[in-house]
Amino acid sequence: IQEWLPHSRTLYDSAGGIRVQPRAYDVKKHELLEANDRRAMQIGALDFIIGNGDRHFGNLLIDSHGTLWAIDHALAFPPVKKNNPTAYNLYDYLNGTEIPNFILKDLKNLDEGDLRAAVAPSNNPEVVEGVVYRWKLLLRKKHFPPPEDWDRYFDD
Repeated sequence: IQEWLPHSRTLYDSAGGIRVQPRAYDVKKHELLEANDRRAMQIGALDFIIGNGDRHFGNLLIDSHGTLWAIDHALAFPPVKKNNPTAYNLYDYLNGTEIPNFILKDLKNLDEGDLRAAVAPSNNPEVVEGVVYRWKLLLRKKHFPPPEDWDRYFDD
């Protein structure tokens, strides 16, 4: 990663890791996310749609310009409609936040056929259906899922 994003560090490292008091660590992480709120929401929307269940602070980078980047999508595209993240860090920050219009507009402009075609190389119809389901769910709900109500968010 350093090759593509020189002088970058993870959000975990940027917040001081375990070397600081837990409360100070939480404040620093949220300050870094707030400085990148627009980008955090874009990453959150993408992660939700692709079912990425591992967006912890070690998988978010801050580059030398202070820009937030998402890395490690290894746990994305599960073959289920309702994914169960192993790490809620970004969702803890977004916690039920209304999805901004600029993201909703982009999501509405997606064509279902194009979305299906983009995911089809997975060769798994359940993966495709999961992505389409979560995309439609996010559009319908218009807010990010609160981690404490994750299961209820998927109830129709």
